[in-house]
Amino acid sequence: MVDDNALCRRILVKGLKKGKTPIETCEAADGQAALDRFPIFNPDLVLTDVSMPIMDGITSAELMRTVSAEKNMKECKIYAITGLGSTDPRLKTVALNGTAALDGWLVKGKDDLKVISRIVKDVYELKNKV
Repeated sequence: MVDDNALCRRILVKGLKKGKTPIETCEAADGQAALDRFPIFNPDLVLTDVSMPIMDGITSAELMRTVSAEKNMKECKIYAITGLGSTDPRLKTVALNGTAALDGWLVKGKDDLKVISRIVKDVYELKNKV
């Protein structure tokens, strides 16, 4: 979970851990910290805010994709969770259809914990498919 707002991170992580899907989490307060932890934690899913200091979520996702390819890491789903809605001009270019190759764009206040929990469950089931 990547968000510069510690309260947002805590609420989301706590909410997801209450669900039925077992998850292990790692938190970062900005895109650079997330990028630094990415190859070590080797996540199945990254949920990232877009607007953050030091490095934004889209740039971080782009670099995670590069690191993943260079290190031949397993596939990782990356979703933006943002308060920007669809107003960010990079949404359709870099974010979803470009080098960040985000798997989705969720809007804070519109997409609730049920939507995010479903994504977590889908990723978990895909990972544990026999």
